[in-house]
Amino acid sequence: MGGAMAYRLLSTGYTLSFYARNPSHPNSLSLLSQGSTLSPSHLAQSCDVVFTMLGHHSDICSILLYPYGVVYSLHSNSITVDAPISGGDISTRDGKLTILATGEELVVEWLKPLFDILGKAT
Repeated sequence: MGGAMAYRLLSTGYTLSFYARNPSHPNSLSLLSQGSTLSPSHLAQSCDVVFTMLGHHSDICSILLYPYGVVYSLHSNSITVDAPISGGDISTRDGKLTILATGEELVVEWLKPLFDILGKAT
């Protein structure tokens, strides 16, 4: 689902980079985006918004928390978004996800243009 979300953002003119946990998987995002980064740390250093699509505790720890993780490398004006979503592949492609956005109201409002591309924040 993360790939389809990335394509939605790219189709509206946003640029993106990504980190692939398994670099051996061919990824067409490389052709359309700024490409894959070497580590979660490199990704965090180069982005204003970092969306994650992590389902397992071990993935969350390795990408966000462990040494060289995203949270240790964000620059002062960037944010990590790990909002639960509802909807399948078709909803993702059509921009009709339900995004369970919580947090500081100003931050959620700042992210609204991105959420609107992906679906509806509740």
